[in-house]
Amino acid sequence: MKFRISRAACIGNGRCVDVAPQLFALDHFNKAIIINVEVTDEDTIMDAAQACPVQAVIVENDSGGRIYPLID
Repeated sequence: MKFRISRAACIGNGRCVDVAPQLFALDHFNKAIIINVEVTDEDTIMDAAQACPVQAVIVENDSGGRIYPLID
């Protein structure tokens, strides 16, 4: 599982940081950044992605297929 942040979509709400402070932080632009790519707890990654109100946390499988958010 891989995950990334769409900086263009991020509004700095901080829910990802609240859910997974070991993975995310807000930078000086008040945008989410990934601070630890070594964490592989898939449940925590998905919880953080689903907590984002603008779906800025993008989760993909190892092949690059989108897991969350799903594209219509």
